[in-house]
Amino acid sequence: MKAFTKDGDGAMLVDRLRVLTGNYRINRRGINAIRRSRYIYAGIYYNYWRCGEYLDGRHHPSAPATLQQVDNFLHGHMKSKGSKFRGALELRLTPIQRQTLDRLSFERGFVGRRMVRVPFARFSKLKAIWRNV
Repeated sequence: MKAFTKDGDGAMLVDRLRVLTGNYRINRRGINAIRRSRYIYAGIYYNYWRCGEYLDGRHHPSAPATLQQVDNFLHGHMKSKGSKFRGALELRLTPIQRQTLDRLSFERGFVGRRMVRVPFARFSKLKAIWRNV
């Protein structure tokens, strides 16, 4: 959201949050000796798929309760009166972009294993702000 307040690019903000709250696949490059799959799956479910309950030694996946808290944190920053981002979001985002952001959820991304399709070139631009420079 800080990058959005600087550049005002609503489409990038929406795509970044879609990637964070969803799941995606990346083409595997290089050696395929370990697995034959052409893709690596990543995202909120695939990075935390071991979350859940373990009953009688068997894993039963379920969404961690903290994901709902992360959803509340995200939507609080977008909608609460005290948020420094709310004004910029209301002024610069289109109604469709705001509706898209309202529907995003870490918990639903985990439970529903929601996949996000983003072209590789776009994905590279999306993740550029997360680099430690």
